[in-house]
Amino acid sequence: MKLLSILVSINFIAIITAFGAVNVYDSASNVYYLESSTDIDLTGGSGNFYFDFLDDGALPSSTSDTKLILNTSSTYTFTHVGSGHPFIILEHSFMSPFNPNTSTGLRDNFPTTLPEAAAYVTVSDSEPLYLVANIEDSFTWSPSELEIGSYWYTCAIAGHRDFLGQISVVPEPSSYALILGGLAFGLLVFLRRR
Repeated sequence: MKLLSILVSINFIAIITAFGAVNVYDSASNVYYLESSTDIDLTGGSGNFYFDFLDDGALPSSTSDTKLILNTSSTYTFTHVGSGHPFIILEHSFMSPFNPNTSTGLRDNFPTTLPEAAAYVTVSDSEPLYLVANIEDSFTWSPSELEIGSYWYTCAIAGHRDFLGQISVVPEPSSYALILGGLAFGLLVFLRRR
C-alpha cells in the first residue's frame, strides 16, 4: 500500500510538471530555470552582463552572469537596455578554444581578426544570435530539438574576457514528466496484476 501511494504521488508530480511550467531562480547557484516563454532585459558593465526577467519579477535586479537553462518548448526575447558590450551567444564547440573558465569567470581573448560572424549561432529562422550594443536591440530565440546542448554568452569585444556566462538548452520539462508519469503508471498496473 505504501508503494502504491508513492507511485500515485510520482504520477501526480509528473502531471503537474507537464502542465505547469514555471520559471525558478536558484540564488545559491545563480541559475535561472526558464521553463516558460520569457522576455529578458540585459545590460553590460563592470565585467558582467546583468539580466532582468520580466515574466514574474522573481529574479533580483542586477543579478550578474546568471546561468540560464532554456527549453525547447519556449520562446525567449533578449533585449539590450543599456549601451556598450555587444552580447553574443556562442556554441560550446566554438567557445572552447578560448578556454572559458567558470571558476575564474574569464576566457582567453578573441583574436582581433575574428570576424563577428564567426561567433554567431544560427537559429531555425536563420537569424544569428547576436545582439549589438544599442539600446532596444533585441532577438528572439525558440530553441529547437537540434539546439539542445551547451552555449556561452559573452561580450563580442575581443579583450572583454570577464563577460562570461553559460546557457544550457534542454528538452521541454513536460517530456521528462510524461515519461516519469508513464513509468509510474506502468509499474502500478504491473503491481496490481500481481
